[in-house]
Amino acid sequence: MADILASSDFVIPEMSANPAIQSIHEQVLRLLEEVMSFGNRQARASVKQTDTSLKHCLRSVSSAAFKVVSTICDRMSAEVLVDVVLKLSLHKTTAVQNKALELLTAGLQKQERRPWGASQEGVFLRVVGRLVEIVTSRMEAGINKTSSGREELVTCQSALICLKLLTCQLSARNAQPMAKVASTVLDVIECEDCCPQVCASAVLCFGESVACLGATLVEDLPRAIKSLVSVLKSSWTNSNPVLLQISVITALGKVIVHLPAFLGKQLKNILKQLVHSRLCSEKEERVDGGRGNLLMRAQAARMSIAVKVPCRSLIPALQNCFQTVAKPKKVVSVLSLLSVFTRAVQEVSKAELLDMTDVMTSFFLTVFDFIAERYDEFAKDDLTLTLEKCIKSFMALVLRCSESSLRPMFDKICTWADYQHPTKERMVVFFHLTHGLAERLKGLFTLFGGPVIDMSVLVLNAVNMKKKGNSFFTGPDSNDAAMETDDESEEDSSDDDEDGAMSDGDAHPRKSSSAAASTLVFPSAAWKCQNVAELCCDTLLKLFLHDTTNKLVHKQVFEETMPALVDQLDSSRGSMGDYQLYMTGHLLPCLIQLSVSVNSVPLWKQQNTLLLKKARSPSPRVRFASLSVLKELFSRLSEDYVALLPETIPALAELLEDESPEVEKQCHSLMKVIEEVTGESAQSYF
Repeated sequence: MADILASSDFVIPEMSANPAIQSIHEQVLRLLEEVMSFGNRQARASVKQTDTSLKHCLRSVSSAAFKVVSTICDRMSAEVLVDVVLKLSLHKTTAVQNKALELLTAGLQKQERRPWGASQEGVFLRVVGRLVEIVTSRMEAGINKTSSGREELVTCQSALICLKLLTCQLSARNAQPMAKVASTVLDVIECEDCCPQVCASAVLCFGESVACLGATLVEDLPRAIKSLVSVLKSSWTNSNPVLLQISVITALGKVIVHLPAFLGKQLKNILKQLVHSRLCSEKEERVDGGRGNLLMRAQAARMSIAVKVPCRSLIPALQNCFQTVAKPKKVVSVLSLLSVFTRAVQEVSKAELLDMTDVMTSFFLTVFDFIAERYDEFAKDDLTLTLEKCIKSFMALVLRCSESSLRPMFDKICTWADYQHPTKERMVVFFHLTHGLAERLKGLFTLFGGPVIDMSVLVLNAVNMKKKGNSFFTGPDSNDAAMETDDESEEDSSDDDEDGAMSDGDAHPRKSSSAAASTLVFPSAAWKCQNVAELCCDTLLKLFLHDTTNKLVHKQVFEETMPALVDQLDSSRGSMGDYQLYMTGHLLPCLIQLSVSVNSVPLWKQQNTLLLKKARSPSPRVRFASLSVLKELFSRLSEDYVALLPETIPALAELLEDESPEVEKQCHSLMKVIEEVTGESAQSYF
C-alpha cells in the first residue's frame, strides 16, 4: 500500500462540489480511519505482548500503518487536510483524534516555511475553533494531575501545540480571533488542577501570542503575568518537571521583550522569581541538560529586563526586590540582581542616567547597608563574591558618570560611612569600595581622595591594637586586652625565638613556621580590625602611587597620615605570620610610597624620628619591622635620604648588639644597604 500511495499517479483532488470528488474524499477519510485504528490496535497489542520477537513485529506493523497515513496526508492540499482533520477530530476513538492532531501539526510545520495568503489563512481559521473546543472540553472534563487518561492529556497538548503554530501564522491579519485564543489559553494556565505537561504547552502558546499580538493583549497582561509568576513560584515547592519551569521563563521572556512598558507593579514579582536561587548558578560554569537550559533562559530573561525595561521603572523595582530576597546564605540572588543593574547602567542613555543618579545611589546604599548590617552572617567566600560584584556594578555606574555627577554621589557614600555610626562594618564596606575604585580609576580617583585619607587616619587609629585593642568592632573578642603591658616584650621575645617567626632580610614570615598559620578567625572583631587596616593601607597606597601631580599628598596630609601609619608598627594582632604579612604586604609599601610622593627631607625627618623611636620598642617584632622600613627607605630614596644618616646611626649602633638575633641580623642588612648607597664603610660613622 505504501508503494502505491508513493506513486506519482496517486493524486488526491481538491475540494469540490462534484459528487465524484466528494466520494473520493469520503473513501480517503474511511481509509485513514481504518489504517489509524489498525495501527493503534497493533501498538496496544505490542505493549501487552511478552514475547520479544512478536513485540518487535507488532511495532513494525504499527509503524508501517502510520507511515501510510503520513504518506496520504502529504498528498493533500491544505484545504483537504483541514477538512480531514476536522472530521477525524470527532472520531469516537481518542487515539484517532490524537493522530489527526499530529497530522495537522506536521502540516503546519511544513507550511511555516512559506508565507500564507489570505485564502490559506481562511482555510486554517476553520480549525481554530475546533482546537479551542477540544482544549475547553478536556479542561471541563477534568484533565488534571490525578487524571489517568494519558491519551486525553496528549489530545489537549496536541491541540495547544497546533494553536501555538497557528498563532504564529494567523495573528498578523486576524488579531481579534487569535486574542480570544490567548484568553482561552490563560484559562488553562489559571486552572489549579492542570497537569504540568498541559500547563507547559499552554504557557508556550501564550508566549507565542504575546510575541505575535503584542499590545493587543495589554488588557490581559496583568492577569497573565500574575498567573505565570504563580505557576513558577509553586513549581519550587512541587515536584514539577523542569520543562514547565523552562516554558514559564520562556513566556516571561517574550512578555519582557515585546511589552516591557506594560509590566507595571508586576516587574518586582517577575524579578523576584527570576533571581530565585534555583535559577542562578553559584559559579560561572557550564551546566548541561535540562538545568543548563533553565539557567540559560533565566539569564537571558534577566538581561532582557535590563535592556528593555526603562530605568525609571527598573531601578526602584530592583531596590524593592533586593530588600525582599537578599539573604547572606543565598548570595546568588544578590549577585544576579547586581548583574541586572550592571547591564542596565551600560545600556541607559546619558540623559536618563543623569536623571536617575539619585535613585541609583539610593540602590547602592541599600546594598551597602545589607552587607554591613548582616556582615557576620556571611560565609567568607560569599562575602568576597558579594563585595567584588558590588564594586564591579558600582564601577559600571562610575564609568558612565561625569565628575560633576560623581562627586555628590561619592559625598553621599562618605556620609553613609559615618565614623560615628554604630554599625562599624560600614567602614569595611567603604574601604573595600574605595580600594576597588582607586585600583581601577587610578589617577582619576585622587580627585576624591581627600575624604578617604581623613577617614583612613581615623580608622587606623581606632583599630590600633596597642591603643584600642579590638573594641572598634563588636564581637566575642572585642574586649580583648591589647598588648600594652610591660610583659609584652618578654612574651614577644619568647614567641619569636620559639617560633622562628622573623625571616632573614626581607621581613617575610617563613612558610615552614608554625607562626605563619593565621589565628584570626572570620568574622571575629580581631579579623575585621585587621582587614579594615589592610584595606586602609592598600587604598592609601593606590592614592599615593597615582598622585602624579602632587596635589593630593602635601605637608598637611603627610603630617596627619604618617603618624597613624607608623603607629601601626605597634599594632600586633594575630600570629607572627599575620603580623609580618600585614607589615610587608600592606603597611610597608604604603609608608614607602608616602615618602616617595611627598619628596621632602624635613618631612622625612619627622618620619625618621618616629621610626627610630619604634626601633627602641620593647617588642622584637616592632624593632624588626622598623628596621625593615628604614632599610626600604634608604634603598628607594638613596642619596636623598642620606641626609638623615647622622641621627640614624646612634640608634643602629644600639641595635647591632640587640638581644634578638633576628633584629641584629636585620640591622646588619640595613648597614649593608647604607654602605651601598653612600659608597663608604659603615664603620666610619661609629
